Amino acid sequence: MRIYILYGFGILLCVSGIGYLAAEYIKYLSEPGKLACLALTTAMFALFGKYFDERGW
Repeated sequence: MRIYILYGFGILLCVSGIGYLAAEYIKYLSEPGKLACLALTTAMFALFGKYFDERGW
């Protein structure tokens, strides 16, 4: 049980780090670049969601 808490904490830190880096990087992009970055991030989290759904989480 303890290892799952550590995995969950690690995943939470990774997601928050990705969010922070994306927010910092988006400041320097043009409007089409911001839209592409948003679409890419959404697709990435959708794929992660599908992966975890298939694993039964």
